[in-house]
Amino acid sequence: MAHLAAAASAAVRRAADGLRAAVGQLRQDAQDVHWRDVAQEFAPKRMWREFRGKSVRTQAFVAITAYTATTTGMMYGYLRYSRSKALRQHQLVLKAIRGE
Repeated sequence: MAHLAAAASAAVRRAADGLRAAVGQLRQDAQDVHWRDVAQEFAPKRMWREFRGKSVRTQAFVAITAYTATTTGMMYGYLRYSRSKALRQHQLVLKAIRGE
C-alpha cells in the first residue's frame, strides 16, 4: 500500500514539474514574441494561401469536417430552440387551463 502512495506522489510531482515548466516556457514565449508576428502568422490571406497549397484530399477532409461540425451545431441549436419554444407553449396552455 505504501508503494502505491509513493508512486502516486511521484506521479503528481512529475506532473507538477511538467506544468511548471510549461508555464515558464509560455511566459518566456510571451515575452520573446511580438503580437504582430503572431497576427501575421494568422492573417486570413496567408492562412487561405497555405490551405490552398495543401493536397486536394486534405482540403476535402477539412471541408467535410467543417460542414459536419457546422451542420451538427446548427441542428443542436434548432433542437434546443424548438424544445424551449414547445415548453413555453406548454406552460401557456397549463396557465390557461388553470385560469391564471
